Amino acid sequence: MNMSARIPTLILGGTGYVAGEVLRLVLAHPHFELAGVMRHT
Repeated sequence: MNMSARIPTLILGGTGYVAGEVLRLVLAHPHFELAGVMRHT
């Protein structure tokens, strides 16, 4: 595996405080790339 490769990441249940914190952590992580955020209505 290429160590510089970024891992596409999807956040499920993207509402509220916890989702905001997860989003912040994923965006700051050097190996994750945000692919999308989904929530159920």
